[in-house]
Amino acid sequence: MVLCCFPPSTKCEWSHLRGVADQFNKANNKTYSRAACLDVDERQTKQPELLLEADGEKPIVIEHKSIVWPPNYFSDHHNEHLLGDRVRCTLGKFFEDSAYGLEVHETSLKSKTKKEIEKIAEQIARVILSESSLAKTNKGVSGTEPILWRFHALSPMEREDAGLKTGFVMSTSLAFSSYGLSDILRGDEDAKVGYRSQFGRAAANASEKFDQYSHCLKFLLVQFHGDDYFTVDEEHLIEIIRSAEMPETIDQVWLAESEWVSDDDYELVWRRVR
Repeated sequence: MVLCCFPPSTKCEWSHLRGVADQFNKANNKTYSRAACLDVDERQTKQPELLLEADGEKPIVIEHKSIVWPPNYFSDHHNEHLLGDRVRCTLGKFFEDSAYGLEVHETSLKSKTKKEIEKIAEQIARVILSESSLAKTNKGVSGTEPILWRFHALSPMEREDAGLKTGFVMSTSLAFSSYGLSDILRGDEDAKVGYRSQFGRAAANASEKFDQYSHCLKFLLVQFHGDDYFTVDEEHLIEIIRSAEMPETIDQVWLAESEWVSDDDYELVWRRVR
């Protein structure tokens, strides 16, 4: 699956990668556990993330990569979070009586600086507060300056989809634009090409980190991140991985997938795909 939000930002990645060890142990009747967070413990040179060991077994080293398309996706996605946080902070408790949503055009925040986002948030919040009665209705308020935006009370169905009873949710949409089917299909193809290229680079980078671990099994773990407007599904991602020219130093490739634990929440699981 293509993930929309950021990967975890912890120094040692064992907490969210240990599922691979658990699955490998279960499938192969092994007892591997973490021996070291190599990129934390050995900072003099570039290292894989984890070293796993088990008595009498060949050690395993793990390198984890986020495959991102477009390349600036994370910085642009950060702008969405920043805008939502700044508007929420300015509105304060006045809009905590129900569930509300702020929607902006998907492309309007791209390549913006932090200062620009903060200014946009201030202008939008000022309009919402000045027209608060209308803003608290399902019709809501909207504007074209400084970007295209709309703020409104969520309908019961929207609340259910967002899993929100009270509060504020930020979202992006292509609905404000003239995007058509041909644009979506072109975006799909661009994303497939981009992911293929980025995966190749990630595999080559991982291979360099594995050079000093010829005595180990070497696992590459990948997560794909990007816009959810395009339909690059899991089958395409697996095909990208399986058809890529793989460095001989990489023994296995594992892909992050979603496992739904409720109607509106999922956990990441890992599957070996090569």
